[in-house]
Amino acid sequence: MTHYHKHHIIPRHAGGTDDPSNLVYLTVEEHAEAHRKLYEKYGRKQDLWAWKGLSGQWTKLEIWGHARQGVPHTEESKQKMRNAMTGRKLTEEHKAKINPTGRKQPQSQKNKVAKALSKQWQITDPEGNVFIIENLQKFARDNELDQGNLARGGNGTHKKYKAKRL
Repeated sequence: MTHYHKHHIIPRHAGGTDDPSNLVYLTVEEHAEAHRKLYEKYGRKQDLWAWKGLSGQWTKLEIWGHARQGVPHTEESKQKMRNAMTGRKLTEEHKAKINPTGRKQPQSQKNKVAKALSKQWQITDPEGNVFIIENLQKFARDNELDQGNLARGGNGTHKKYKAKRL
């Protein structure tokens, strides 16, 4: 069964309304393509976010990060955050996790830990080429793929790439 999305012909972020005459039903792929065309024509960031999200190129967290980029917190929101933390007691477990020296780990140590925790993956690209890698996150980022979809259960696929944990 095909799943349909409501798409605003004139997006709400561009002044469109929820009036039925401004709505059409599209498949997810058609919806992504519609926002790609709107982005290319008008250059509105909201259409870019919708296109990248609907097409699976960006996660919700990545979209949120782009949306918040360069947007400072208001004084009111800063005060709300301060108030939320005022009087809060840390648990002993939480205190134990805080680095008492305040020093950050050197990058060399971070690299050693990452290598120790990394897993080997066999990646097959859409052309059938096979790669053995150790950093799925970097591979996914470099190839504009979603790491979560590739890693799904240790044996996932995304955009015709296949990943298998070795």
